[in-house]
Amino acid sequence: MTINSFVDAIAAKLKSKWPGRKVFVNKVPQGIDGNFFIKVIDAGQDKKLNRRRQRDMSFDVSFFLKGQDALSYQDWAGQMLSKEFELLMVEGNVYHVSGMNVNITDNVGHALFNINFSACYPPEPVTPDMTMQVLQLDMEVKNG
Repeated sequence: MTINSFVDAIAAKLKSKWPGRKVFVNKVPQGIDGNFFIKVIDAGQDKKLNRRRQRDMSFDVSFFLKGQDALSYQDWAGQMLSKEFELLMVEGNVYHVSGMNVNITDNVGHALFNINFSACYPPEPVTPDMTMQVLQLDMEVKNG
């Protein structure tokens, strides 16, 4: 799974909740008022034991208000904080959203949140030179 998979899942969830609004990802176009913009704030990975990794991603979903429409912001903020946005389905797996925080700055609503999860790389293929082909035992009996 890639970061783009998570962005696509976030966009799909926004489109399903607000089908009349557009979702932008790459850049903020002119005339975006009343629509959404998804930004990846940060993404990282820590190596854990063997093939395991801890991945952390932070996102900002921006809602560009039309004029000074405080009611639509409050509705959007309430929906973003609802239970519906606590889970995100990505490539058939469910991920938990944490640290959801909404605010408004310069007539733009922001929903900031994190997705943290553990991943495990598939094992490397075993080649004949990696196996114990012949095991020799040396034994001696001790008395006493």
